[in-house]
Amino acid sequence: MNDRIRGVLAIVVGIFAMYEGYKLYQVRPNQWQTWIELAMGPVLIGLGIWRFRRNPKSKLDELLK
Repeated sequence: MNDRIRGVLAIVVGIFAMYEGYKLYQVRPNQWQTWIELAMGPVLIGLGIWRFRRNPKSKLDELLK
């Protein structure tokens, strides 16, 4: 799977985790699951942005040097 696709999937899952964490926060604000989901959302979004923007090195470029 391409890194860009993995990046987009990580961003989508991060947004979904933040949304679910917000819904849990409204129902049960002091549960550990709520805080884990709210913390993992931005982490996944950051990881997705990093994967999306990363330029992998080509093996051909290494051979031509």
